[in-house]
Amino acid sequence: MAVPKKKVSKGRSSRRYKTYVKKQHKKILDKLVLVDCPQCKEKKIAHQVCKTCGTYNGRQVLDMEKKTEKVTKVLA
Repeated sequence: MAVPKKKVSKGRSSRRYKTYVKKQHKKILDKLVLVDCPQCKEKKIAHQVCKTCGTYNGRQVLDMEKKTEKVTKVLA
């Protein structure tokens, strides 16, 4: 059975973890595709609801007026 001869230091293990996380993060970012929203022409992630106008696939999904009201109430 394989047993480590010496303790792995915190720095060494965190370095290994950091490089792993960087690679995974890069994979996720490479898969994201930005497209123009057909309603407001803003950039949005493909197959997601537009954050500026609240539409998806030609339909109004989010009521942006209520969303802005909530934000103003919180800020006030």
